[in-house]
Amino acid sequence: MSDSAEGDVPVEDRARARQRSLRKDYLPDVRRAVAIAGIGVVTWPMFLIYDYVEAVVLGRGSFAALATIRILGELVLVAGYLLLRGDPPPTHRRFHQVKAGVMFSISAVLALMCLASTGLTSIYVAGNMGVALALVFSPQPFLPALSTIYLTLAAHPLVLTIGCLVDPRLRAQLDDPNVTGVLVQYAIVLVFLGAAAAGFSHTFYGMRRELHLARGIGRYQLRRLLGEGASSEVWAAYHTGLEREVALKILEADVARDHDARKRFAREVRAAGLLTHPNAIRVFDHGTTEDGLLYCAMELVPGPTLADFVAARGALPIGRALHLCRKVGSALNEAHVRGIVHRDVKPENVLVTTAGLEPDFPKVLDFGIATLARDVASGDQIETGELAGTPTTVSPEVIGGLAATPASDVYGMGVVLYFVLTGEYPFASTSSLSLYASHLRDTPPSPSLTRGEALPADLEALVLRCLAKNPAQRPADAGELAHELDRIALRYPWDPNVDAEAADRLTVPKSIAKLPRDATTTSPRRRRAAATAEAGS
Repeated sequence: MSDSAEGDVPVEDRARARQRSLRKDYLPDVRRAVAIAGIGVVTWPMFLIYDYVEAVVLGRGSFAALATIRILGELVLVAGYLLLRGDPPPTHRRFHQVKAGVMFSISAVLALMCLASTGLTSIYVAGNMGVALALVFSPQPFLPALSTIYLTLAAHPLVLTIGCLVDPRLRAQLDDPNVTGVLVQYAIVLVFLGAAAAGFSHTFYGMRRELHLARGIGRYQLRRLLGEGASSEVWAAYHTGLEREVALKILEADVARDHDARKRFAREVRAAGLLTHPNAIRVFDHGTTEDGLLYCAMELVPGPTLADFVAARGALPIGRALHLCRKVGSALNEAHVRGIVHRDVKPENVLVTTAGLEPDFPKVLDFGIATLARDVASGDQIETGELAGTPTTVSPEVIGGLAATPASDVYGMGVVLYFVLTGEYPFASTSSLSLYASHLRDTPPSPSLTRGEALPADLEALVLRCLAKNPAQRPADAGELAHELDRIALRYPWDPNVDAEAADRLTVPKSIAKLPRDATTTSPRRRRAAATAEAGS
């Protein structure tokens, strides 16, 4: 995995990435919320004694009405408790929805109790202080916490307003200056209480962030976040025994409880572990923590992805493009020989690093959706209902619902070849459906035309052959493709130690940090133009 992600991403993006990472580690929040809801379920009915004193002893309202409303609040708390206590635990979004829904409902119940007692100035409004404080125990950054608290507390004035519209007795109370003054006092207290509660929540959130960054995963100490995907995140971590940094891929806590996700993660570890090719990412270790987190330790590779590498330089010299793609093809060939189909070959899944003293050394990574021949033979497949791959590089047969084969990886390699030779993808669109349609029916533009200069006829023919709609018309696997590339490369020698430095002097890389990172919708040429415009502003 790449060590460049942290330095290549702007500071504000890194901050957002860390916040997203911390939001995913929310299971302790769920446990606290379950405990608070449990306490509420037990203590809420006890206040029936207070309701009795309020209604019967002091004569402020109907005890039957107050008791009925309190039972309604009890049902809300019980429902929240059961929803949060479910197995598997609620997702991060579901957790916040349930939490906000329960607190909003309790604030509304308190407002109903105000209406059932003395009206707008009832002491029951003080219960909203407990609502605000309860939200502190689910730490969030200040602004999200503030919005959650104020939206929750908004239930109280909303119910009171509706009550005033339908009850003349309550409207009459608004004519009393003392009542108006008390309402203003209550509003001021709740506004400042909400801000204070949001501040406490933010403080606890920061403390948890520091704890998260300092904690260890097995024998590994987390150092910095490198990146994250749909179900996992990758950290630079330090192995205390080996005294070296590794890339630690961690399956999210909630996803780790999903059976298929665990199988996909295990399959990635198994597939990568079978490979020994120097141009494939090596796996050192994997395991499960005491709290159920799955992790996989891989070599930490400094350097950009091939997508960023080309975006910073433009279309590569023919010799350099062939040099990189031959090594990628050689790594995929070992995978194909061992019965592994990568299924997501794309520039973003190739890192360009320096191995020892050799620059321009590609590393193939991310076997997260790879298929293994023995899994297919045993029927141990994982069906997700989604297309495997990326819209810019997925093969026509996979779009059509057929199983991926080595020829599908060759199609991805055809896209990679086209990309490094032209600086563009063969098909570009902001719509995934449009890209799928192009892969199925459109002929890619001539690489020579896109590049702006003629490519060798046999190289152009090979690229277009790799992009053939019919898998039978492509090279059968990465081995056959690598053989073809080796033959063409004889006419275009490339010495990385000499030629790479000279080429980079001619095309000084722009700051990769300023380049948009969505290669699906933005071509490298447009990205370079955007980077130049931003640098000049």
